Amino acid sequence: MKNYRHIITKAVIGHGKKKLDCKTSIALPQRPNRILGCWIVNHQYQAKKLPDGVELVGQYEVNIWYAFGGSKKTAVHAESIHYKGTVPIHYDSKPVSRDDVYIKSIDEPECERVKIEENGKVCVETVHCVHVEVIGETSICVETFQRQEPDESSSPFYGT
Repeated sequence: MKNYRHIITKAVIGHGKKKLDCKTSIALPQRPNRILGCWIVNHQYQAKKLPDGVELVGQYEVNIWYAFGGSKKTAVHAESIHYKGTVPIHYDSKPVSRDDVYIKSIDEPECERVKIEENGKVCVETVHCVHVEVIGETSICVETFQRQEPDESSSPFYGT
């Protein structure tokens, strides 16, 4: 007769992935002539589980290196950008109890495009991708077998 056991264990019960795009207009202290570089640092984020997904709230710092004054001077301007997005979750199994959210940024935010707008502001377009895993207690069913004690006379490990 087959015996079955239900085991409660922690496992990945849901996952999701999303590409987050952000477009921001930034006013610099001086009117820029040229953009010489743009990079992103200090990326931080938190996740909060929602009934239909995971809300991601984060921020990063955009550093813009630019030329001004007829391209005779340069400066770097840093500005903090805040973002918010919802990552939909596909559940593999139904959780038994409270579940935890684990979020991983697949790639750090990158500056995709920077351009000077007609009004003198700088438009910065950034993109990054996140992967979310929901870890929770779930139940699995396994078949069990009755363990049989080895026969000492037939085993090569006994009687040596």
